[in-house]
Amino acid sequence: MTRGQMRTRLRARIQEVVADQFQDTDLNELLNLALQFMQTAIMAVDPAAFIFTYQTDIIADEPFYPKPAGFSYEIALRLLDPTSGKYRKPLERTDYNRTFEDMQNDGSQSGADGSQVEYAHYGVQFYLSPTPTISVPAGLQCECQTALVMAADTDVPDINLNLHMGIVYQAQILAMGETGEGSKEAADALALLVNRIPSWYQRSAATPISLQPDIDYVNKGY
Repeated sequence: MTRGQMRTRLRARIQEVVADQFQDTDLNELLNLALQFMQTAIMAVDPAAFIFTYQTDIIADEPFYPKPAGFSYEIALRLLDPTSGKYRKPLERTDYNRTFEDMQNDGSQSGADGSQVEYAHYGVQFYLSPTPTISVPAGLQCECQTALVMAADTDVPDINLNLHMGIVYQAQILAMGETGEGSKEAADALALLVNRIPSWYQRSAATPISLQPDIDYVNKGY
């Protein structure tokens, strides 16, 4: 479903087809909060379900780079190798205060292969050490978890279609509060969907390992 379709269903469930207490913007906000609730529930089953990849330009003499919108946490930061056109192995994370102090003391620079580059968290930015000396388009790649958001009525949330009604149920609960028969019915329906998340998401897509008895071990009477 699109956000617009979800809002229509939500209005029907809160019995406010024509805007009165809740304007469209109010319901859009509740739908996004509900989407993030479902995202968290899914990640409890499959932590890697919503890994996104972002690139940003490396700028010469600039050590600070903004984190992606809705950033939760990083899986890896990589630098682009201008020669091969491929991203290198993940950078090592370090402490900002220690890294900054080291740079002030010795002014060390990385080798040409970038093997000595480290990064640290600094508020809503990443800090690269040492400071890049050349500009590289799309030079920094961030693989990370970000909060899912629907920004337009045509947006379709990046969760399995079978779980979309969970967003509507949770938004209804937020709109109506925790009292009332309508909220209880929505909570029961939501719980049923959340319990079914493992049907659509798994921790690993790898083939399960089957147990094989050790025949020789059994024959020897152990």
